[in-house]
Amino acid sequence: GGILFTVLTPHLLYYQIPSQLHDAFLSAVNKGNVKMMPNRSMPANPQPTPGAVLLGDAFNMRHPLTGGGMTVALSDTAVLVNLLKPLRDLSDASSLCKYLESFYTLRK
Repeated sequence: GGILFTVLTPHLLYYQIPSQLHDAFLSAVNKGNVKMMPNRSMPANPQPTPGAVLLGDAFNMRHPLTGGGMTVALSDTAVLVNLLKPLRDLSDASSLCKYLESFYTLRK
């Protein structure tokens, strides 16, 4: 099993992996059939576009195996909803752009 087995197995086995999958997980780790995926920050460069807001993976990519895109989209939505509450008129493009600049800064 090596270092992966020693370090990850106790935590994953008892807290992350459903009990029905324990045997299959241990077998895969022992055989070395486990792939690891690096997860690194891939910051985006915001390009403000009137009438559009980029959220989740549309704003900056997450690797699909990490499943982070949907989580980030939901988090982005929560941040944006709270940020836009004081804005009275969503058709006021200049005010909206200022709020969106704040959004792109806050979401990092």
